[in-house]
Amino acid sequence: MIQRGLQRRAEIAAAEYPLEVEEVSVGDLDLHIAVSRPCLLPPVLAVSSAQILNEVKDIVVPVARTPFGNADAPLGDLFVKPYIQQMSVAELLTAIRTQAENSHYYMQSQDDNLNREFAQLPESIIPKKLNLPGTKLLGPTEAVNLWIGAAGTTSRMHSDNYDNIYVQIQGTKRMWLVPPGEVDCCKEKFLKAATYDLQDEKFVIKIDEPPSTP
Repeated sequence: MIQRGLQRRAEIAAAEYPLEVEEVSVGDLDLHIAVSRPCLLPPVLAVSSAQILNEVKDIVVPVARTPFGNADAPLGDLFVKPYIQQMSVAELLTAIRTQAENSHYYMQSQDDNLNREFAQLPESIIPKKLNLPGTKLLGPTEAVNLWIGAAGTTSRMHSDNYDNIYVQIQGTKRMWLVPPGEVDCCKEKFLKAATYDLQDEKFVIKIDEPPSTP
């Protein structure tokens, strides 16, 4: 079944993927969506990080803390989830500026957090639904997430059943893209689920109970 799915995917998508991602106009976006080809778009939001932070600094949000900056990531035979701490955005920014090498902070909640944790953020700054004119394959966004982290934070390799649009407001985000047909080379396997806990400001790993295998 997996082999047939990969074969079907190869029939639909282009056989070769570019080594460099090209910048395209919004009007050409559908051509890339149709073959699942990554691309760069001109800026779609005219907003600064200062504007956003001024509006949300007092909001309390769930913040992921890990010793290595790799929240939700494999570690040996374990899949370790982060320790979650509730703190205001202002406290988060202070923590990021002063964080130690063995303690990383990352506001990485998902599932449309812009309409949940950041519901008071005016739509004049970030719209709750993002529509791109000139594309027929993308409808209104199903979810919009706002993430805040430092350079030491990373995301594990994963796949999404969505057409994702990333808007970098400040700093740099480096992405490694793997063609769908190369999934067999990733050597996926089942891992035991675990979670970081914080005891006297030291991280410890606890196996989830009841046991599960993500």
